[in-house]
Amino acid sequence: MTDWPQDAQAALSLARWRSRRGMLELDFFLVDFVAQVVPTLDASAQQVYYRLLACEDVELHGWLTGDGAPEDVELRGMVEQIRKHAAERPA
Repeated sequence: MTDWPQDAQAALSLARWRSRRGMLELDFFLVDFVAQVVPTLDASAQQVYYRLLACEDVELHGWLTGDGAPEDVELRGMVEQIRKHAAERPA
């Protein structure tokens, strides 16, 4: 996993950059989530999001589209939170 900056603003900036995956479907889930939700999360939850960003695109795509789920309980919870956020977003 990438070493994330200790500075909260620098870590959030890196998370915004890493959330842009180059796959439209992933960008749909992650770009708005990192802009709207991640800044409101506590430091522990932000660390879980940063760990999620270290996963492969194929895994992320499957999890976020409902094809499987991470074994890691914390990552599974974050995936559920991202999916819920995407479902509640205005079209």
